[in-house]
Amino acid sequence: MLQLRRGRVDLASRVNLTRYLLRDLWAVSAKLLDQLRNALRSWEDKGEGRRGVGNVRGDAATRPPIVDIEPKGQAVVRLGDSLRIMCTMGSPLQICRVEIHGESSMILRPNQSSDDGIEYYGEGTNKGQCGVHIFKVKEQHNGIFRCALTPEDRRVESNASVNIVVAKPPNNPELHTSLGHYGRYEYQKGQKLEISCSASGGRPAANVSLYLDDEPLGNDERPIIYEDPSMNEVSMAVQNASRSLDWTDNSKTLRCIANHIALDKPKESKMQLQVYYPPQPQPVIEHFGYVIGQKGTVNVTVYANPRPRFLWRVNGEKIEEGRPDESNRLETSTAVELRIMMKEYHLEVRIVDGGSDGMRYRRETCSSKREEKRRE
Repeated sequence: MLQLRRGRVDLASRVNLTRYLLRDLWAVSAKLLDQLRNALRSWEDKGEGRRGVGNVRGDAATRPPIVDIEPKGQAVVRLGDSLRIMCTMGSPLQICRVEIHGESSMILRPNQSSDDGIEYYGEGTNKGQCGVHIFKVKEQHNGIFRCALTPEDRRVESNASVNIVVAKPPNNPELHTSLGHYGRYEYQKGQKLEISCSASGGRPAANVSLYLDDEPLGNDERPIIYEDPSMNEVSMAVQNASRSLDWTDNSKTLRCIANHIALDKPKESKMQLQVYYPPQPQPVIEHFGYVIGQKGTVNVTVYANPRPRFLWRVNGEKIEEGRPDESNRLETSTAVELRIMMKEYHLEVRIVDGGSDGMRYRRETCSSKREEKRRE
């Protein structure tokens, strides 16, 4: 029992000691915090903080000024054309130095000799302008142009750059299509046609577009550009499109067109489509105004590809194309072809004598049947 009480007394003593230590630690911490606050106020009163901010601003002021350049990013120019590039700074210049790809670094000033075809361009270095005028751009100038400007009150250059692209015309565009049902360029009505128009070798990449006759194709898809970003030498532009063919597309021309700054006129590749389709439905044909005893002609236009074979029915009698009827009173013939997709056919109704028979032919209906051909 005595040992238990002694243990309780020891535990209570430890708790009290801990309280005393925490109280002393809190007092010391509060005192240190007050001393830190007083030191901070004293430092601010002496202006140390303001001088520190001033030093930061001073560091920013020592940075080289920014150079503005026009044009920015990329300057595309034709071989042999002139080019002007302007670099400007907001203070007078001590040195205007330029680096043109394929040429030695040169310092430009107004009124210098320009025997090499390169001269200073601008209103003067005293106005912060460092421009260059290249009379005739050469192939070797294709690459990065850099200007280095040194203000009068500094010894450090400030730089700006632009990529000079000497235009190079693309190769002839190439037109590719999916395989047709009957052959490379022969398709069926309703077949999906995949088309690709591409032009390679242009610098920069050519602008390619697809047309079916004069109808633009592939407007929903942007052209895909493949090029070497480091040299800008190898490029290819591709425009893809698809179309579900209708019978009205027969004999139309696919056109792949490449436009480029280095071309005087666009380059073009083209291909004519052959779309096979059965004879299209014909409405009831009504003809009036025939005169009994005189010749009457019925004209019927049928759309089909390939050319169909015709069978006429007159009052239930079948008449083969190009043959007369049994009584030799009716004859059929075909007219000259107008287009591959459109042919005009004539049925000549010859009335030998009068009577009610002649009036029966004023209302004609036409039906046709496609001639099937075996293809390999």
